[in-house]
Amino acid sequence: AANPNTINSASEISYVFDKNGRIDSGPSDVTPQSFAHFQNYPNTFNPETEIRFYLEKQRKIVIKVYNPLGQLVKSLVSDEMPAGFHTVVWDGTNKDNHQVPSGIYIYSLEVRREEQKGDLLVDVSLERRVKRMTLLR
Repeated sequence: AANPNTINSASEISYVFDKNGRIDSGPSDVTPQSFAHFQNYPNTFNPETEIRFYLEKQRKIVIKVYNPLGQLVKSLVSDEMPAGFHTVVWDGTNKDNHQVPSGIYIYSLEVRREEQKGDLLVDVSLERRVKRMTLLR
């Protein structure tokens, strides 16, 4: 089993995910032109789930898990990530590493888009995509 809250990078390997976030056996030469955020798998889950995403180039990303009231449960990633497909595992714990109860949780992927303007690296935009997932204990 994967370690809780770890990141696995697979920038050398191409995967294609179907709409449920599962690896598809379709053509392997299809990759998104910009970042993509896939549904966690499995969903409904216990004890852990994988959050998959694709970056077309190196970017700063943030992945956070929230409860339905919008309160932060846990921050999973806040880092520069290389281009390629990535997987983050969430083990159903909060920021204090205590198990959270059954329920619906929301996870967000934030991607910063930056451009070089002379000697400055300027934030052009911040894109956030959110999806729901269900934990059943």
